[in-house]
Order: sequence, then structure tokens, then C-alpha cells
Amino acid sequence: MTDLPIKTKQPLTPEEEAKKKAKKAKKKKEKWLRNERTFIGFERTLLAWIRTSTSLLTFGFAIIKLLSDEARLPGHHPILNAISPKVIGYVMVLAGFIGLAMAVSTYTKYAREFGKTQRQTFTNQAMIVSYVILILSGLILSAPFIKLFLTP
Repeated sequence: MTDLPIKTKQPLTPEEEAKKKAKKAKKKKEKWLRNERTFIGFERTLLAWIRTSTSLLTFGFAIIKLLSDEARLPGHHPILNAISPKVIGYVMVLAGFIGLAMAVSTYTKYAREFGKTQRQTFTNQAMIVSYVILILSGLILSAPFIKLFLTP
């Protein structure tokens, strides 16, 4: 029977231990940076959705205001007889509202997954702008119903 040598770990020198700790710290920082870059990508996506939904809301509101007046004039375009400009405008406003609401909910979901606190998520500048736009578009969408109930 042969005796196999038992492998034992040699104690690390202070220099080797310092290198090992530095390597661990560097890996941890790299992971944190990767997560932050990914989260910033989600913020850019939210800002793109804000831009897109604001465009839809603006065009929808412009269609409601401008083409509604044009539809009343004599000699207006025949397509305005088939499709009401208000319907087109409200559909665009609704699409912008739904798109922005979905973007906000997706952003908050991923913010939770990335370990952001609720306060960090809801007080973000992009989210505050989103809330204002959602409130204003909600008022635009509810205006016909409010007018319906307020008229005697």
C-alpha cells in the first residue's frame, strides 16, 4: 500500500490575500455596473415611450380641435362624413394613454427586480412626467363624459 500525499492549502501571503480581495471587489463592482447600465436602458425605454405617447396625445388632441372645426365647414373633405375626427382623435389619445400606462407599469416592475426602492422609482423625474401626462390625458378622455353629465 502506497501512501498518497495529502494536499493541504498553503496559507496565503498578505500580498496574495490583498490581490484576492481586490479581484472580488472588482467583480462585485463590475456586476453592479452591469445592473446599472441595464436599468438605465430601461429608463431610456421609458423616456422613449413618454415621447411616443406624448406625440400620440398631441396629434389626437390636435385632430379633435382642428378637424372638428373643419368638419363643420361647407365643402369639407368627404372622408370627414364617414369617420368623425373626434373618434380618430380620441382613439389616438386613448392609444397614447394605454401605451404610457403600460410603460409605467413595466418600468416599476423592473425597478423592483433591480432592487430599487419604491421611493426611488416613484420620485424619478421620468415617472413624475409620466404621471402628469397620464393625468392630463385622462382628463382629455373623460371630458366628453363629464360634459355629458354636467349639461342639463
